[in-house]
Amino acid sequence: MPIDMLLDAPYSFRPVPGVRRAAECLGDPSECATDAISCAGDPFGCTYSWRAPFTIALEQAFRRLSDGNAVPLEGGITLITDCKGICELVQAPAFAIGHTIFTTQPGLQSDTIRHEKEHVRQYEIMGDTFWGPWLASGGASVIGCFAVKAFGGDYGDCLHDTNILEILAR
Repeated sequence: MPIDMLLDAPYSFRPVPGVRRAAECLGDPSECATDAISCAGDPFGCTYSWRAPFTIALEQAFRRLSDGNAVPLEGGITLITDCKGICELVQAPAFAIGHTIFTTQPGLQSDTIRHEKEHVRQYEIMGDTFWGPWLASGGASVIGCFAVKAFGGDYGDCLHDTNILEILAR
């Protein structure tokens, strides 16, 4: 599926029921009850757009400034393979922003997809608060990685491997 087709639709991870004011529910209370039951069954999906405006905007920016093959995955996740454009600036085999997994490769191994889906789950639960621990842990990782290198260790993927959200996504 071309990535352009995804950009035309309004963002939605899951079909989220519309928010209704109490006065609107007086006309047809059954619809409001159905909305409330749907949200009770999936409070994270129901409130994601309110809890993650920065993440959604960043995800949309990356989608607009990238080109590739969009592959829909279960749970409303999109995998963009053969990604060209801004996604090439991220020096990683794959990365997730919100509910989109980007890779410059033609495909990913199942363990990498599973790892990136775990990041999608972290975004879903944490919303925009994901970025605080990710950045803070990244800062701590930089210090730790310089220490590893100073003592002759292999720097390799040290920044990635010592980030707390990366460790939790394993």
